[in-house]
Amino acid sequence: MIHIYKIEGHSLAEVKKIVEAPETMVEGKFRINEFTRTGFNLRDSNSLGLPGNFYYLYIKADEDFFKRNEKSIMIKGVTKLSGKEYEEVKKKIEDELSGAESGLGSVFEGF
Repeated sequence: MIHIYKIEGHSLAEVKKIVEAPETMVEGKFRINEFTRTGFNLRDSNSLGLPGNFYYLYIKADEDFFKRNEKSIMIKGVTKLSGKEYEEVKKKIEDELSGAESGLGSVFEGF
């Protein structure tokens, strides 16, 4: 399951603080960061050829991940994409990711 969130520029620092938080010990318990363990892609609208000053957070995970974690990033200035905008952003990010993977593959082709 893939979810994409549109982040207004003024909310980026707060979202990054959540998704990039270090794993720590809290009161004798190890606190993991499921965002860093699951992986995510954060892209700005300009790098994707889209207008505006926005950022897009792309996460591919199972439904349970989103049930546990989605509410933590749904702060003011963050919207979950759907419909046409979701499809457009998803395609652009996935095209970029597959291009990077194929480029990396060609680096190791001769080994």
